[in-house]
Amino acid sequence: MPKKMTLRRLMGYLEKCQNLTDEELAEIEDRLTRGEDVLELGIKYLKFDEDKDDHIVEVDDLEALLADNGYDPEYDRYKTEEI
Repeated sequence: MPKKMTLRRLMGYLEKCQNLTDEELAEIEDRLTRGEDVLELGIKYLKFDEDKDDHIVEVDDLEALLADNGYDPEYDRYKTEEI
């Protein structure tokens, strides 16, 4: 079932996907902020919502998208290793 959400929220989910590289995340965000769909991941661009000050996107199947890309709510992409 398609789910509408802000781009900011979607990117928060995708940043927790271990199988997506930083470059892939940047490309997804870049394409969506330009108003392009990312159909290979089932993401459609809908509009810019001035009230939310964010882009609105629709994800065909969020659960499948996250499962296919190694979603882990505990994963911290930006954690730095202490020496």
